[in-house]
Amino acid sequence: MQLEVAPESYAALKATIRCLFDAQYPPSLFRKSSDAISWVRDLVKEFTALLAHIAQAESGERPADAADLELNAVTLSPRHARICYDIFLKGCEEDVRSQVKQCVDQLIHAIYKLGGVCHLRRNTALDGRVARQYSHLQQVDKGPRPYLTDCLSPPVYVDGKRLEDGELEEMLSGSDSDEEKGRVTYRHPRP
Repeated sequence: MQLEVAPESYAALKATIRCLFDAQYPPSLFRKSSDAISWVRDLVKEFTALLAHIAQAESGERPADAADLELNAVTLSPRHARICYDIFLKGCEEDVRSQVKQCVDQLIHAIYKLGGVCHLRRNTALDGRVARQYSHLQQVDKGPRPYLTDCLSPPVYVDGKRLEDGELEEMLSGSDSDEEKGRVTYRHPRP
C-alpha cells in the first residue's frame, strides 16, 4: 500500500491523531455488525502500522509495536464505510489517551484512496460534523465502542444498548410480554 501524508498531518503525528477513513465497503461482505467491525479492524490495522512506521522511522521502532488504535464509530452506507478512529503512537502518555478517548471534539485527519494510493490530509470541514455525529451516537448507544450505524440495516437498541447479530430474535423469542417488547427501539442514530 502506498501512502501520501500531507505536511500538516505529518506534523500532527506526535502522539495521537483522530482519523476518518472513507473506504469502499466490499459488496460481497455481509452487513452483520460482527463482519463489518472485523473487516474495519483489519483495514485500519494495516493503514495504522504503515503510518506508525513512517511517523517513528527515526526511532527505529517496529511498525507492529509502534501504535495502538481505538475504533470509535463505523458508519455504513450502501457502498462506503466511514471509520472514525484514534491512533496512539508508542510512548503516548496514558492521561493523553484518556483525554482523547473522552473528547468528541478532535481535529480530523481524513484518509481516502485515490487510485492505488492512500492519502492522509487534515480536513477542517469534517471537525464539527464528526464531533456532532460522535456525540449523538454516545447519547443513543450506551454500549461499548465502536458505535455502528448502517443505513441499510439500522441497529436495534434495548435500554440504550445496541443488540448484536441474532440477539433481538433471541430476546423476543424468550419473552411474550408486551412490556419486554416495548423496550425495543428501532433507530437510525443520526443527528
